[in-house]
Order: sequence, then C-alpha cells, then structure tokens
Amino acid sequence: MKLPLNSILKSGLMALALAFPVLAQKTTVVIFFIDGLQPESAKLMAANGAKNLKFMFDSGVVAETSLSPYPKEGYTIENGTAPWGNTSPGNVACHNGCHIFESKNVDDIFLAGREKGIKSVFAGGTANYTEITTPDFHTAGEITDQAVVQFGIDHFKADHTRLIRLHPQRIRDGWTGPAGIPDPNSTYNKAILVADAELGRLIQTLKDGGVWDSTYLIVAADHGMNNNPISLHDADQITSWDPFISFHGPGLKKGETIPYAELSDIAIMADYWLGLRPLKGVLDPKVTIGPKEPTGSFLSNLFLGSPKELNHPRYIERFLAAVNQKPKADYISYRNTLIPILKQYSPVSISEQTRRLMDMQRAPEKFAIRTLSGGGMRIVAPYLFDQVDVMAADGRTLFSREGALGKSLDLPGIVPTGATVVRLRKDGKPIAQSLTPSAR
Repeated sequence: MKLPLNSILKSGLMALALAFPVLAQKTTVVIFFIDGLQPESAKLMAANGAKNLKFMFDSGVVAETSLSPYPKEGYTIENGTAPWGNTSPGNVACHNGCHIFESKNVDDIFLAGREKGIKSVFAGGTANYTEITTPDFHTAGEITDQAVVQFGIDHFKADHTRLIRLHPQRIRDGWTGPAGIPDPNSTYNKAILVADAELGRLIQTLKDGGVWDSTYLIVAADHGMNNNPISLHDADQITSWDPFISFHGPGLKKGETIPYAELSDIAIMADYWLGLRPLKGVLDPKVTIGPKEPTGSFLSNLFLGSPKELNHPRYIERFLAAVNQKPKADYISYRNTLIPILKQYSPVSISEQTRRLMDMQRAPEKFAIRTLSGGGMRIVAPYLFDQVDVMAADGRTLFSREGALGKSLDLPGIVPTGATVVRLRKDGKPIAQSLTPSAR
C-alpha cells in the first residue's frame, strides 16, 4: 500500500530534510549484562529510578519471554571436564549463538570481528569469567561495577573498540531472596540502580565519542536467580532460566515488545549489525554431537516495519515443557533432552536479501533527503548514482526509481508504509543507504 508522503510524515518534514545514512557509519555494538537481572526487577526499577532501564522500555524493544540456555556455571561432561570452567553458558551463548557447550573451541563474534579489523573488549565482575579470552582486551575478577565499566570506557577511548561486552556483577551481593523482588528499596533492587548508573555513564561516553547514533545496545542478563535466599542460579530452579533481554538501535522499533528471545539470539544479531561473516559454531573436531552450527535465531521482528510475530523455534521453552518445568541440576540431562529439539526445529535465518544489506552499511559519504514543494523528495549525494530504492527492514524493495546518472534524483510524493531504508545504486551495484525519517 502506498500513501501520500505528507500524510505519513506531515509532522516530520524536518527530519526528512536532515536524514543522513546512519547505517552507513561504522556500527558499534554494546552487550551489557547486569548479572541475575530478572524481567520483573528490570520493569520495577525502570519505574523507580533506573532511568537507563526505563530508556530501554520506552525507546527500545523488550522480550516478553526471555530464556537462557543452561543457567548454571561449573557443569561437567562425561569425561569429567568443565569445558567452560566456572563461566555460565549464557555468557558464551551470547557470543557464539550456540545452545550446547561441549568445548571452548567455538567461533564467536570477537573472532569474526577481528577478521574485519573490529577491536573488542570484555570486562566481568567475577573471576568466573576468566574463560572469556577471545576479545582483544579482557579482564575478569572480583571488581566493582564501576571498575567493569571503566575498563570498557578506557579501551573505547584508547583503542576505538566497536564491540563492547561488559558484565557488572555486584547486584548479586544484594540478593536476599525473591521476597525482595517487589520492593524497590530492597538491597537487590538498590544494587540495580548502581549498575543502571554505570550503564548511563557508558552511554554518555558513546555520545561524547560521536558513535551513539550508530550504536546497537543490548541490555540483558546471563540468567535469572534461585527461588530462595541463596545468591545462586541452579539449573533445577525454574526461575534461574529467565533473564531480562532488550535491544535498542537505529532502525529498530521503539517502546515495543517482541514475544520471545533467547540469549543465543544475541550473537546472531550482533554479528549482523557489525556486518560480520556468519558464525561457524563449534570448531572442535573432537565434538561429535550436534548440531555444531549456531542455533540462535535472527530476530527480524526487532526492526521497524516488521511483524511482531516470529516463527521462533523456542528451543529452551520447548525443553522446559519437555521436562514439565522441572529441570534437573545436570547439564548432561539438559543437553541430551535438548539435542532432539534442536534437530527437529530450525533457527530463524537471515534472508539473502537482508544479508546483502550488510554490504551497504558503510557508505563512503553521506547523502541528503530533501522535501519538495509538491510533496515529493529529492535525493542529493556528493557522488554519482542512477537508482533509488526504498526498502523494508527485511530487505524487500517497496519502491524503486531509476534516472540518468547524476548526483540527484527526484521522487514523487509517495512512500510505502513500513519503509526504513533508502538505498542508492550505480550500475546496479549498491553504494550507500540511509534510514528513512520513519525509522529515525
């Protein structure tokens, strides 16, 4: 369906005139985990002073149901080894997109980023995370939330890191049990305010560094918490499987929700936003059980103009249903129950059209979109082009106009609903793209 331009953007003509290619800038991805942050606590504290969590609810996308693959650290496999030491699987699933964790020899977003010259940093607030060593700069120890974030800030400033993964831990120190969840003044919830303030400090650093407008921010947790006063997240506690997951960035919906997400999906999205090659999954030849490829899903329903529903395989939800919501404190049991589910249902993949959009996310120069008195718009660029496409977030071309080779092209006063990208072509090849005003 096509509607008159001014009926869609009547109040946003100034934004139309100032629209520049946000997606063409160098993207930054931030994965910020607040340890043990549960969805109900995130929502409560967003309404009680956690202004950056509130920002994620108001201006980002929050998963209504969010689940972690196997929440407990220190698990062992049949040969008695602990492949990831005391790092809980949720902390590596968000890097490699997998659901089973038999070996540390796994491809991840840090390795893929290094191939593209993208520097990365990781900091975690407990020594459990010393197993995470593939980022260019990494540290883990019993340190404050402030020190965790400062490590990330220092390397952003000094080394221009574009993949930033930070994990403040200290809200766990305030845990006294589920009775404190509904009380905004409990020690647990007060500690969330500390982590939230550190997130705000990081966001301000990104703004001061001029990269915020091209930054994708994922605020989540690695697991939920035990349903008792002990600050643990054992796998036989159903509440341990339920972390908070949310997303914010250019071209994404604002103030909306998606029905479902898993921590493994985060790696797939970060890989896409950074324009990396597809993740390879488990590289260890000694691992013979499968699937060895990533099983995280591409969350196309995050994008402006896309349907809310997604045919997500819901692996962890299916696993928990298969064990009647009574999982065992045993990784091998989890893995053996989950593998048939992984083999039966396929993850949501990035379409070829969407994958091709990644090649256009780094344009050489900006171009402008200007309004015309008759209600149309003029595309003006400092380079030659001969075609303009208006596209949806999933890569579908909704409107296209060709013209003689030049540095400007006029479009009529129509634009498809749900359009999020304007793309320029020369000789059939994409050379630049920009968010449309409806996506800004």
